[in-house]
This record gives sequence, C-alpha cells and structure tokens, in this order.
Amino acid sequence: MGSQTSMLHVRVDGALKADAMETLASVGPAVSDAVRIMLTRVVKEGGLPPRLTVDPKAYNAWSARRYRRPWTTRGQPYHIDRP
Repeated sequence: MGSQTSMLHVRVDGALKADAMETLASVGPAVSDAVRIMLTRVVKEGGLPPRLTVDPKAYNAWSARRYRRPWTTRGQPYHIDRP
C-alpha cells in the first residue's frame, strides 16, 4: 500500500513566493518539490541541513549530536566559523 499524503499550508510573503518560483523554474523543481526535499533532509539529518543553519554554534552542536564524535583538524576541535 502506498503512503498517505497530507496537505501543508505555509504562509510566506508574496514577493518571496514569486521569486522562489522563478528561481526554481530555472533549475527544475516546483516549490512543493523543494519543500518536500527540504523536509526529507530535515528528517534524515535530524535537523536543518547544514547550509540552512546560519548560526555556527548551532551547526556545531547539531554536527556533534549527528556524528556523536568530535570533528578534529590537526588535533583541535573543528568549528565551521574557522577559515
């Protein structure tokens, strides 16, 4: 048996919606497909995908939970706000 779908209603600024639709039209997916892709990644990755997280500390906390081990560079903890 196939999975059931449900409707998701999202309120966004009209200009943002129009700009997103125009941008997505040039690369392929519809807005609904883009939302579905993002929600799938949220579930699979246990949070916002790294590029959507703007706070480096939040990303570092997410990655520590996600990978359950510290990332290191030359023996030092890795932080995304470092060059």
